[in-house]
Amino acid sequence: MSLPWGPMARMAGRRTLLAAPVLLAVTFGVFAVAALSPFDPVKAYAGTAGLTASQAELDRLRANLGVDRALVPRWWDWLTSAVTGDLGTSSVMRQPVADVIGERVGLGADLLARRPHEVSDGQLQRACLARALVLRPRWLVCDEMTAMLDASTAAALVAVVEEYRAESGAGLLAVGHDPVLLGRWCGRTTHWSEIVKD
Repeated sequence: MSLPWGPMARMAGRRTLLAAPVLLAVTFGVFAVAALSPFDPVKAYAGTAGLTASQAELDRLRANLGVDRALVPRWWDWLTSAVTGDLGTSSVMRQPVADVIGERVGLGADLLARRPHEVSDGQLQRACLARALVLRPRWLVCDEMTAMLDASTAAALVAVVEEYRAESGAGLLAVGHDPVLLGRWCGRTTHWSEIVKD
């Protein structure tokens, strides 16, 4: 007995099998271009100490970070880390990036392993904010960031955004339906009817 969706499932399976090598090739190409760039990740990791460090010290740090290894093993480690959700270690905080971001937005390690349907709206919104902040943006566009959240969760998320803005100097465009919150949060507010005039 064949199922009616059998041909569709086979076609989807073939497409997935064809997409996998393309995805691997693209990720390898991007990784190779980044590895061949003149940017030295070891000096960036060392910060100002990298400017005065001896070549032996830099080579030792390269070995500790694993960037002295061949390109293919480094790419494979990067790919498997990305697939498993390992964001690496913060060069500033010297701890896992996922821990730094999770702590900042109030997500514990137990929540970081859950699927979206297993968390509350507030926890999901915190995860979305963490995903945005990990990129260290110069501008944040918060469209209905506090919608469907209780007052304490909304206040906590606004505090995280403000803390990030204070340390990074990032700009903010907040969109929402709560004029009281927007009035307290933003330096200047405007109503949609003022923007779109006949």
